Amino acid sequence: MPRSLRRIPNLRYINLSGNMLGGSIPPGLLHGSFRFLILSNNQLTGKIPEDYGNRDIDTIDLSHNWLTGNPLYLFDVAKPMTKIDLSWNELAFNMTKVRFPPPDLFGP
Repeated sequence: MPRSLRRIPNLRYINLSGNMLGGSIPPGLLHGSFRFLILSNNQLTGKIPEDYGNRDIDTIDLSHNWLTGNPLYLFDVAKPMTKIDLSWNELAFNMTKVRFPPPDLFGP
């Protein structure tokens, strides 16, 4: 992942899926008015940066990579994300500790 993406101040949307990107996801990538991070179908490794759990973001799709660790902090945010896809990784965490918002917040 190029760390230089952090220097684009008005970046709101990144879709780098299916680009054979390797290495770790850099911390601090989500900044400013950032709303969507889609890095699915790559070869990313390591842990998801903890500062990603502190962001007001709509969508994170990190599916189909080689990510590891316990990303429970992504679910412990004041404003829940619209979509989190962490499928097909090597993550390990206990979903029974995740607090989901009441269904009526999402509408019919």
